[in-house]
Amino acid sequence: MRSFDETLQFVSDLQAAHAVDAVRNKFLSLTSLYGLDRVLVGTLPQSGLGPEEQKAHVLMHSWPDEWLDHYAGEDYIDCDPLAQMLRDGATPVSWKGSDCLPGMSERAQMMFDEARAFDIKEGMVLPIVTIEGT
Repeated sequence: MRSFDETLQFVSDLQAAHAVDAVRNKFLSLTSLYGLDRVLVGTLPQSGLGPEEQKAHVLMHSWPDEWLDHYAGEDYIDCDPLAQMLRDGATPVSWKGSDCLPGMSERAQMMFDEARAFDIKEGMVLPIVTIEGT
């Protein structure tokens, strides 16, 4: 079990980080301890936005850039069942593989299948609600 001093050091290191890359790397040093190495932190964009507008909602990520470009370019946010779950409520969701969520559309199934090529095979969605409610 980690000590409270380690928690305080982690928070101190985050406060000292002055660049997005430094914050992301520190954050990943924590999440990777739990097997989470593909992380995206952002706000949930509205439906109908173009790829660049969608990507503007990403605050930091460790997804391969090619996957983020493909995801936004294919407008997968509109068929992603995980995004829909976030829209419906702030409940954490874990998933594994493309058959993890029953009733997915064919397009959503294709999205999960394509994500595997970028080593995104399982994960967890942890909603963080902003003051604006997004």
